[in-house]
Amino acid sequence: IKCGPNEHFTSRASPCPATCGSHFFGTPKKCFHLPSAEGCRCKRGFVLDSSNRCVPPKECECLNKLCLDRMPRKKCLKWRARGRCKRYPEVMARFCRLTCGHCETRCGENQFSDKLCKNILRQGKCSKPLYKAVCAATCGRNKCRCPNKRRIESKCSTRYKNRIIKSIRYLPGPHGKCIKSTVVRYEPCGACPSIAKTKLQPCNYCKGVRTGKRTVQYRETHGKHRCLRRVTRVSKKCPCPPSGQLKVVSSSKCVKHTELVRVTKVFKAAEKCTKCKRITRRQVVKKI
Repeated sequence: IKCGPNEHFTSRASPCPATCGSHFFGTPKKCFHLPSAEGCRCKRGFVLDSSNRCVPPKECECLNKLCLDRMPRKKCLKWRARGRCKRYPEVMARFCRLTCGHCETRCGENQFSDKLCKNILRQGKCSKPLYKAVCAATCGRNKCRCPNKRRIESKCSTRYKNRIIKSIRYLPGPHGKCIKSTVVRYEPCGACPSIAKTKLQPCNYCKGVRTGKRTVQYRETHGKHRCLRRVTRVSKKCPCPPSGQLKVVSSSKCVKHTELVRVTKVFKAAEKCTKCKRITRRQVVKKI
């Protein structure tokens, strides 16, 4: 017979091997009438889990949903200080579930059934840290320990150049519950240079206007601290009036100190609307 990991062969294998249920909860065994036989049994310090694997008690699957640390509290605090809760969330949720804030506890309440916790009390196991945590009401643990404060940062937004910061706190509340409080704020990240530029198209002399776009980029100083870019349409009058109209500009000047000349400039759009046609006329008004 080939035995699996953490097992060894024996000629007198127990028909009622130690399981996760019997180890933690004192589940009664109903197989003592069966005879011993050849087979595999777990090595010392290992128990059978629900998948019939021999595992250390702290790796039993029945502990996955309980709000407790499978590793010593000091070690979990040390790992959290080194940032392991954020870097390895799946692993830390398994071994330091309470310290890393992956669950919400009910302060002073039993995580097991009251019947099971009373059985643990009768067996004198309430002094052990595990049972103090999961049978808080029965084992007389009056102080509740809510999950620690957590800070969650999102990735830097490629569009708005900002990130979301969530601060999650758990505070003891009435009826043995931990009240979750979430504060959301934003902070800038990435470069957001100030831009203010206008780009105009060539004049449309038939319409007498020159259109274009004005681009402005800036960062919000309050609220979400987004990096925003606004593009607006702008227009500007051309030197020439619209097609079919004339623009006349007259001025007078003295030429060679002997003549007063009036200069008249007439602007009008050319046929193709891409040029402004200018006609200049000079007229001697008075001789000095």
